[in-house]
Amino acid sequence: MMIKRGARIKWYDILDLAFSEMSEEDIQEFERTVGKDEGMLNEWIDSKTEDGAIKWLIDLSDGDGRSALNTLEIALQSLSSEMLQLDSLNPTLDDLNGTQKKNSKAVLERLHSFKLTASSVKAAFQKTHLQYDRQGEEHYNLISALHKSIRGGDADASLYWLGRMLVAGEDPLYIARRLIRVASEDIGLADSAALPLATATYQACQMIGMPECDVNLAHCVTYMARAPKSIEVYHAYGLVKQTVQEEYAYSVPIHLKNAPTALMKDLGYGAGYKYNPGYAPGTIIKQEYLPKGLERRKFLGQLEYMVLEEESEK
Repeated sequence: MMIKRGARIKWYDILDLAFSEMSEEDIQEFERTVGKDEGMLNEWIDSKTEDGAIKWLIDLSDGDGRSALNTLEIALQSLSSEMLQLDSLNPTLDDLNGTQKKNSKAVLERLHSFKLTASSVKAAFQKTHLQYDRQGEEHYNLISALHKSIRGGDADASLYWLGRMLVAGEDPLYIARRLIRVASEDIGLADSAALPLATATYQACQMIGMPECDVNLAHCVTYMARAPKSIEVYHAYGLVKQTVQEEYAYSVPIHLKNAPTALMKDLGYGAGYKYNPGYAPGTIIKQEYLPKGLERRKFLGQLEYMVLEEESEK
């Protein structure tokens, strides 16, 4: 129902544009054929949309109403442009009347012949997903899809989303910055080589730019998708931030404090500190590095893994 209502609204815009290019005689002919009241016009408009087009709109939008309406608008805008593509945009004064009459008839014929088809919907969908505002929703949808595909280990999907962004004109440095983040957030200690590779990819994009750096990004994306994953560091640092924000700002233990002056040394700064490298290898050195109140607090190794529903039911 939403799609049908959206189509009607856009078709009324098309009719307004068409009537502005048509003679009064041709407008009257259209009204005699189609009707003038809203009900008859809506019936005519509904007949201009093929059932297959609606099905494609629903399937391609994957339940996203806004995406469906955007695609619908572009498809009908394309029809509108074709309908009003007149034979002579700048007629001379001598043949002005003849040209206007010819154009009016052409618009009337196209009004009756044009329909919203499945193929026009597919073409419009391609435009909406290749040409996007870098600050718009699709910009963030695509980088999210790329990130999650890498995280999920699907190298083919990762390459696809990368291609979608690059073909649409996305800044390669924006993608490279995200890959640097992914290297530590999702791969982490499972493969520490991912971080220098991501950094090198960013530098490659800076040095050679598009289109040459597309293969550098593809190289990095594929490597990272195939790499083992670990969120141990990411999760642990999240616990650290939570602790810092929610708990008392504990003082640095006195044996860990810096003592650059004699006064500070007299106050006991640094006293009792054990210099680990100065002891023989294998020596067990008992020394607390966390502040009082957080002694022996653990941040690493505290991750509780999720369980898939089908596994938990067994």
